[in-house]
Amino acid sequence: MISWYVVCQRDAAYSMGTMTEASHSEPAPSRAATAPIREARLQAITGYCGSVADIATKAASGCWARNRERTFNQASACSSGCAHTVLTNIRNAVIINHGPVGCISDSLYSDVVLHWFQYLWQEPYTNVKVFSTDLGENETVFGGAEALRTTIREAYRRHHPDVIFVSSCCTSGIIGEDLTGIIATLADEVPIPIAPVFCDGFRTKVWASGFDAAYHAVLTHLVKPPIEKHPERVNVINFYGRDRKYVEHLLGRLGLVPQFLLAFNTVEEIAKISEAGATVSICQTLGSYLAQGLEEQYGVPQVRSVPPHGISAADTWLRELARVTGTEDNVEALIRDEHERIAPALESLRARLRGKRAYVGMGPGFALSFVNVLQELGLEIVGVTSWHLDQRHDHGQCPPALADLAARNQDFPYSVNDQQSYELLRVLREIAPDIYITRHGGTAAWAAKSGIPSVMVADEYTAFAYSGILSFGTRLVDALSSRRFAARLAQYWKLPYTRWWLEEKNAYQFLTQESR
Repeated sequence: MISWYVVCQRDAAYSMGTMTEASHSEPAPSRAATAPIREARLQAITGYCGSVADIATKAASGCWARNRERTFNQASACSSGCAHTVLTNIRNAVIINHGPVGCISDSLYSDVVLHWFQYLWQEPYTNVKVFSTDLGENETVFGGAEALRTTIREAYRRHHPDVIFVSSCCTSGIIGEDLTGIIATLADEVPIPIAPVFCDGFRTKVWASGFDAAYHAVLTHLVKPPIEKHPERVNVINFYGRDRKYVEHLLGRLGLVPQFLLAFNTVEEIAKISEAGATVSICQTLGSYLAQGLEEQYGVPQVRSVPPHGISAADTWLRELARVTGTEDNVEALIRDEHERIAPALESLRARLRGKRAYVGMGPGFALSFVNVLQELGLEIVGVTSWHLDQRHDHGQCPPALADLAARNQDFPYSVNDQQSYELLRVLREIAPDIYITRHGGTAAWAAKSGIPSVMVADEYTAFAYSGILSFGTRLVDALSSRRFAARLAQYWKLPYTRWWLEEKNAYQFLTQESR
């Protein structure tokens, strides 16, 4: 299979005249290429309501579910936020957003997170290095090329970074700013990689496409062909890697060494990730594009498995990792030891959680895999909402977590909701679960204001493998033991919705029918 990654590389090279028909089998990275959006590449949708059995059947068969547009939208997110989340934590990197100053405001959050992990790991205290070209009316009409060149020079003068990423936004995209051409004029003046990141928000309704834009820039401008292979190294694609010690312990039992991507990596370290023996991703929404690019361009095999959240998923993940890296001799002993270690505490948690009704609202990489986690803890799943859904991954297959649910004949209400709080709130009030588990702080607040205890999963290693399910189960017990807080909050908080909407029977009435 030739992936979208290879196709877009090849097409860009043709357009620049750098590739001939004779050389098309070995596509060379091109600064003009960008990652195709997920709607086209992965059949991603942002609007759906039905059941997990229905969507799994469609995704597995290739008869994709059609997106259902909304006639009313309350809020959403932008792909630039996801791109900046990935890039701001690379050591000695500068991000320049070519647009109005407000389009870089999401980096304030990145700075808070960076400080937290610097504190945890005793790293030197720094701020994220972000600039804005501050496009105004004049630049929007006459072009902002000179503003971008001036900002690149100033960023290099102030910080002497190892790489500069130039991200687009809706304004620079709409007026057709040629980021690649502008950057090329500074090649002799600024002696470091300058990588365009095409994450203008109007290109896609799936804000997770920003991850792909960031990783495409990394693949095409920083990653180098391997000089020597290191089969013991495993690329671990994650956001921040808080649970590094436990990952090192598990992989160490297999004789493997994890290298975490991309938080706190240097440009030199990123250049060598093509030398690894395998790639895994804690969140498949996050890592699908980078993992596939490393496999196709440099022969680094990726682990195609359900994410390692919970016990059975961790078993499957470790076995597949061991198969890919040739370390099967050690994996069964590791799994057995971990099962025995957690068994008493796990049973105690199950006794306290069994029969509780849970609703999940997360991105698709977590929403589907956390179903398994909650069921292993004894909870009943009464519904799942994901912020979007990729109906295939970059390796061409149905998402493993979705395929796993289909194989286990799981079925429950499932919807795809682009962070539309009015819709999710109405569903939660109708179902009235005992607890709501989310990976978005805003929806956690809405659930609590409706009297439903909620747990916010901020750390991607929450419920990771065997130790993770114990710590996560403890959090659920604590939340269910403190229901009075949510009840009092609901008693005194007035929701900003009309009585008509709060009592409306059809929470999905603003979804159109599937387009054909």
